[in-house]
Amino acid sequence: MPQAVDSHAHVFDAVRFPPAQTNSHMLVPAELGTAEQYRVVLDSHGISHALLVNPLAGYGLDNSCMLDAIANSGGRFKGIALISHETTDRELQ
Repeated sequence: MPQAVDSHAHVFDAVRFPPAQTNSHMLVPAELGTAEQYRVVLDSHGISHALLVNPLAGYGLDNSCMLDAIANSGGRFKGIALISHETTDRELQ
C-alpha cells in the first residue's frame, strides 16, 4: 500500500470513553467513531497512516481515547495531545 497520511482526525469511542457533552458543542451521531471504524474508513480510501488530534470538544484534556487508539494501531496512528499549562514533564513521561 502506498504511504498516505490523514493529517487531522478525531476518534470518539462513546462506549469505552464517554465524551463529555457541553453546552458549547453537542456531539451528533455522525461525529462518533471508534478507532476500529476509522481504520475501515482509512482502508477504503487507501490511506496508510493517520495523525489523531485529541478533540477539545468532547474529551477536553482527557487524552485516554486517543492514546488507546494509538497504542492499539500497530504504529499506524500518531497523535497530538491536549494538556494543561500546569502539566509537568514528569506527568508527560
